[in-house]
Amino acid sequence: MGGNLLSCHTGRASRIPSEAYTKTRPDEPFKKRFSRRSRWSFSSKSKHKKINNNVENGSLTLIPYTKRPNNLDLLPDVAQKSHTVDLLQRSLTLPAPLSVPAPLSVSAPVSPSISTPTGSYHEGSPIAPPKPPRMVQRSHTTPAGMKRKSLRLSIGKVPDLKALQSTELTSELSPMNQVFPRRESRCTPARISLPPFDLTEEFLFARHRQILSFTRELLLERMIPLEILQHLSKREIIAREDEIIIVQGQDPKTMNISIVDELFSKGEEEFNIFVECLRLTSGHVVLADILDVLNTVFKALEKKNQSEDEEDDLAPASLYANTANLHCDISYYDTITGDVIPLVTLNTPKPNRRSIVFTKSPLILASPTTDGKSITTSPHERYVPVISLDLYDQNLGNEGASVLADILENYSCVSELSVPKNSIDNDGINKLATALQRNKGLLKLDIRLNPSCNKEGAARLATAIQKNTSLRSLNLSNTRLSQEGCNTIANTLSCNNTLHELDLGFNDLDDYDSKHIATVLRTNESLHKLRLRGNNISEFGCERIFKAMGTNTGVTDLDMSSNNLGDEGAGYIADMLPRNTTLKCLNLEKCGITKHGAIKIAKALKANAVLQELDLSLNNIGDEGACEIAEIIKSNHCLRVISLNMCGIGKKGFLKLLGALDDNTTLKCLKLCFNEIGRKGKRVEQLRHSSEGGSVALLDPIYDKLHTVLACRSDLKLLLWGNKLDDTVYKK
Repeated sequence: MGGNLLSCHTGRASRIPSEAYTKTRPDEPFKKRFSRRSRWSFSSKSKHKKINNNVENGSLTLIPYTKRPNNLDLLPDVAQKSHTVDLLQRSLTLPAPLSVPAPLSVSAPVSPSISTPTGSYHEGSPIAPPKPPRMVQRSHTTPAGMKRKSLRLSIGKVPDLKALQSTELTSELSPMNQVFPRRESRCTPARISLPPFDLTEEFLFARHRQILSFTRELLLERMIPLEILQHLSKREIIAREDEIIIVQGQDPKTMNISIVDELFSKGEEEFNIFVECLRLTSGHVVLADILDVLNTVFKALEKKNQSEDEEDDLAPASLYANTANLHCDISYYDTITGDVIPLVTLNTPKPNRRSIVFTKSPLILASPTTDGKSITTSPHERYVPVISLDLYDQNLGNEGASVLADILENYSCVSELSVPKNSIDNDGINKLATALQRNKGLLKLDIRLNPSCNKEGAARLATAIQKNTSLRSLNLSNTRLSQEGCNTIANTLSCNNTLHELDLGFNDLDDYDSKHIATVLRTNESLHKLRLRGNNISEFGCERIFKAMGTNTGVTDLDMSSNNLGDEGAGYIADMLPRNTTLKCLNLEKCGITKHGAIKIAKALKANAVLQELDLSLNNIGDEGACEIAEIIKSNHCLRVISLNMCGIGKKGFLKLLGALDDNTTLKCLKLCFNEIGRKGKRVEQLRHSSEGGSVALLDPIYDKLHTVLACRSDLKLLLWGNKLDDTVYKK
């Protein structure tokens, strides 16, 4: 076998003629192959010999061409008496050389003519001009799978395209001047011709053009184009001729595209007139409100940028709004269910259902009422467009907060307002709280990372929460909330039934403040999510909070992470779990819990059938705590997600957890990142080949058990980043 491989290698690499090689090497399999190659090579040599004889006689000139010919090689150069010869014959004899046409005088005013094998071509002649020849020499003796040889026979030099275009030839002779007709599509609507755009910074970043870009999809879906066109035509924003072109044979959405494109080419004055026309049209007031809100926000951002440039003595290079941290999302508010539906979700047709399309004659929907009867509601009435504003780190200050307060007081189309890290102090919060008392459409207010909630600011917010009936979420994280402010807000929430989410994280709340929080948990039933992460609550405050959670029936998500609860606090949590019937997510990350606290919580979960997510990350529970949690996984079939990242779990705890997964089919995600799973020393060989030499078994029980679990539980998501597993074996 080694001799055959050696002979094959030397035969492929040798450049000695193949016939001589086959005589010295008697190997039959390779003799046939090389003899076949030799026959083709010698026959090709005979063909090229005849061609070379014709070249030596002077009848033809052979020019070697190493690369593929491009389009310039196919162009006839009449002025330099050059032409190309097509080698399409299957015989070995070449045709007679073509007659060279007479040179043309460039300055002569007469129409040019070209000599062809079939006649003379000139302007107006019915004879077609000569076609570019094909540059392939075909041979009937070329074996299959081998590349064909290409030769180019020329009488002169390669013609220059620019020189060819500079002659006074007719336009039909220049391939670059030929225009191929494009068939018009029957379904393509007529579009008005817009002036060419000068894509400068001033054009692209103009305020009204950015607003049109934000609201383009909403305008295309909600506008009624015929009524808008009438108002725009009366105000001479769109010419009468263009209006006729837009209306003729086009669907409403295509007409809206033409209107928006026309407004994009106009100025700010025309945009303001367009907003006025929307207010004059029935059912378009909400669209006008959204455009006005964006226009006001952009003006405030531009003014802020200009003042910063003047303070820094810079050139006015940032005269436009800083939209790097500006996020505006447009969605629909369902007036029946109270849900906020994304714009894309509502406009996407669902399978086996009738899609909702906003036309002039809207689809009528039937919706149930409290008394069991049904009422008819059109999509325009049920789904109301709303906008969410996220102004992160824009340095608005109290002046910008005053502008946002005016928006909340005058418009009800803003569903979410987020102004984190904007240097808004007590005065700005007072203005926002005053406007919030009159607002009826805001669902979420986020004022985190602002030094604002002292005693006076918290009192204004408490009054706004008491009078407002639409606010669902309030984020006061890292706002320097004082003890008096926490007490005021807690007393207000005791009688509030509209707020669903409250975030009081990173406010240095202590055990004294936990007393007011416990009061809210005992009396309020509408609060669903409560976040208290990053405070100074110890086991004493934990006792108050979780005793109140034992009787609470509203909170489903509780975040107590980064508080010093300890094992004693874990005991109070264990006492609460069997009594609570609504809590689904519990976050105890970085709470100072050891294996003793983990064992208490694990035993309490045996009597709990509600909790679905448990996070004990960054708690040193070790293998003993992991083994106790593994026992819970076997019996508890309600847990869906367990997070044990950076908990000091080793090989023993990991094997226990994997063994528990054999008896559990409901757990969907187990997070074990950055633990001590795997061998600490140098690993021995992990694979053992069977006696038959086929299957492979794993010696290490970690990989063996891991392979078994992953093979049986395809729906399980197991995260093992940052451990000491062998990546090669783990991937197998």
